Amino acid sequence: VSEQNPETAKHPLPEATRHRLLVEWNGARQDYPVRCIHHLFEIQADQTPDTIAVVDENEQLTYQQLNERANRLAHYLQDLGVGPNDVVAICLERSVEMVVGILAIFKAGGTYLPLDAAYPQERLALMLQDAHVPVLLTQQQLLKRLPEPTGDVVCLDTIQTKLAQQTPSPPNSDVTPDHLAYILYTSGSTNKPKGVAVTHASLSLYIQSIQKPLGVVPEDVYLHTASFSFSASMRQLMLPLCSGARLVVASETQRHDSTALFELIKQQHVTIWDTVPSIWRYGLKALGNLPKTTQRNLLDNQLRSIFTTGEPLRWETVRTWRDTFEQHVQVVNLYSQTETTGTVCIYPIPIDFDQETGIVPLGRPVENTQVYLLDEQRQLVPIGEVGEVYI
Repeated sequence: VSEQNPETAKHPLPEATRHRLLVEWNGARQDYPVRCIHHLFEIQADQTPDTIAVVDENEQLTYQQLNERANRLAHYLQDLGVGPNDVVAICLERSVEMVVGILAIFKAGGTYLPLDAAYPQERLALMLQDAHVPVLLTQQQLLKRLPEPTGDVVCLDTIQTKLAQQTPSPPNSDVTPDHLAYILYTSGSTNKPKGVAVTHASLSLYIQSIQKPLGVVPEDVYLHTASFSFSASMRQLMLPLCSGARLVVASETQRHDSTALFELIKQQHVTIWDTVPSIWRYGLKALGNLPKTTQRNLLDNQLRSIFTTGEPLRWETVRTWRDTFEQHVQVVNLYSQTETTGTVCIYPIPIDFDQETGIVPLGRPVENTQVYLLDEQRQLVPIGEVGEVYI
């Protein structure tokens, strides 16, 4: 970022020039409708009701089917008393049901808190206690892996008959864009985990701000591989569903088996793979160990874009893909933070790049986002000097 930062403390620029460069550097202001995130999805569902919205290894739903199933569950949650800012913890297998559950919590007016059953029970208990969770949405087979809940427990696999009796029409809710959409907890590597609370306004504006620069269109098939406990999962979930694209939810097995993941990409005609560099590197290594004919078969797919985030991306990884497998895919490096809802910088990697080693740049800020490099006194650092990123 620093190489392109037009501000310099040691070599001041004329005010007009500095203003122009800052405008060019930082994200342009763009006024989007401020809505709740599920309203963006509902608009899309009304426009393309018969288009496939979500797919897992066992079933698929159209936009209308997904919308109606989420509505039924939302009514059920409201009957339990869920309303604006009420936290609903959700722990489900990676499937269509997870997508239904998250949308239903939004529609009921609640705030969703994802629980990863693989986490230690002590961490899960801290999250449940800290967030004051009145309702837990899960499945029977996962209950034994979770701490003893203190509120209502809803097992989706035991209430299907009751859900069928609920109306498929949208529920009435007092939720507004200022209410919370979700809470994600940080890793706690420097202290105990902290809950980052994100409003509907922040989430919906974020999704609208990245839709254009990332170029997601209704014809796309978007692969979801992120843990639902990470902020990247929201981008992988709501960006395709608010764009009219098809969402493919990879199973837990496919997430951890690189060959199975490439088979899924080919089978489901995936066009966008949103991942982290380490998983991408594992995938390249797995491909490299396969016979050439198998490699060519798996890479004979519809993949057109790879989004990477969460870790520094090295030029060597991009070069290996380009030089070894010769598949023409646009690679886009994303810089994201849980505390800022998601992606704040985007860098589309040029096809003709000539870098051999080092780290791929973070790129430029997205719309409605300003990024600065500051020193310890929070003053802008000169071009080329090290600073701390302020978003």
